[in-house]
Amino acid sequence: MIMESNYYLEFENKFRGEREKILEKFVTYDSLIDLILQQDPLANLLDIGCGRGEWLEKCSQKFKNCIGIESDLSMIKLCKDHGLNVVEGDAIDKLSNFSDGSVSVITIFHMIEHLEYENLITLISQCHRVLSDDGFLIMETPSIDNLIVSSKTFYVDPTHINPINPDGICFHLEKAGFTNAKYLYINGGPLENASPLKITRILNGVAQDLCIIATKKQQKFDLIFSENTKWQSSLNIGVNTFEAATDYDLKLETLLNRYETYRKDHKEKIKLEKQDLQDKIYLLNEEVALSKEEIRLLKARLKYIIYIAGIFRLIIRPIVLILKLIRRLILLLCNKIFKILVMHKLTRNFLTSKIVLAMINFILNRLLGNPININATHILNKANKIIKLDDNLIRFNQKLSLHYEHSPKAKEYKKKLSGRNK
Repeated sequence: MIMESNYYLEFENKFRGEREKILEKFVTYDSLIDLILQQDPLANLLDIGCGRGEWLEKCSQKFKNCIGIESDLSMIKLCKDHGLNVVEGDAIDKLSNFSDGSVSVITIFHMIEHLEYENLITLISQCHRVLSDDGFLIMETPSIDNLIVSSKTFYVDPTHINPINPDGICFHLEKAGFTNAKYLYINGGPLENASPLKITRILNGVAQDLCIIATKKQQKFDLIFSENTKWQSSLNIGVNTFEAATDYDLKLETLLNRYETYRKDHKEKIKLEKQDLQDKIYLLNEEVALSKEEIRLLKARLKYIIYIAGIFRLIIRPIVLILKLIRRLILLLCNKIFKILVMHKLTRNFLTSKIVLAMINFILNRLLGNPININATHILNKANKIIKLDDNLIRFNQKLSLHYEHSPKAKEYKKKLSGRNK
């Protein structure tokens, strides 16, 4: 595929990220590089496929001699603009120009996945030849253990042709003559710190990159993997897919065990509460039965009293009715007497006196059961109504008499009616 001269540089700028962020990301290797330089302060470094030169720029501040190999002209120009020592050309071809054991540290970051299998084997063989006996080979590549990487992001770059299996690459390294090779999963995904119970952590929380380190001497391998391991804490080591799945299973199993324990305890508690409730219901039923028996005995003892009380009610009922009738008759009689008395001024004044009013109230309230309070105004109003009614009747009778005196027909009807009565 024919590409423009700056095509891959633009691709890197878009998908790899800004230069400053990549430089910050490489800080995780500082402890390892410092440990290597402590053993060999005059060590030199060769970065194969240096790209835009971020790693080469960082290492140039620590190593006295750093060289990069790059085939993309646009990236070579960018590296030289930053004052970096870069050799143009194919990595395998340029490695052939290096003497045996002439390089202390060889680094290859995100480059081996671009190589065909045969070229990868050749590159590994050349690195073994060029690396010094006390040297270190450090490689980094996308981790196909990450499901998102292996199924999607690895193929964003069309020049990625060789997904690197971690166990396979270590086998090839040892086959090429390296005494030991070990890989580490690094750079966890965005959901690295999510809850272990989230499936998304398994998909996009595990390590996105693979770091492979190989040495030619067992002593150097033991130096960094047995004697001095503090540098690993700053390498941003992440979990792999199996570890994330194991975390998920263990966490889920713990929760299920807790739930089962809670369910059993809760079931036992419910059982005890149910038994306690049944005991209370039994006691209540016993109390109800006892109460019914006591009521039955009480009814048996009160049977004759209830019978007598029924007879007494039958006897008392007509007496009460008679008393109510007498009370009504007394009221009617009092009303008649009252009407007669109020017709005369003397008796009307007598009725409105305080003593008489007190006596009337006493009789009505105590003897007749009328809860009222009569005063002089009440009596005068009642008297005026009666007098007014009687005056109206008198005037009406006077009109009838006057009509009779002046009506011959009325007199004639009177004679006829009188004759019939005879």
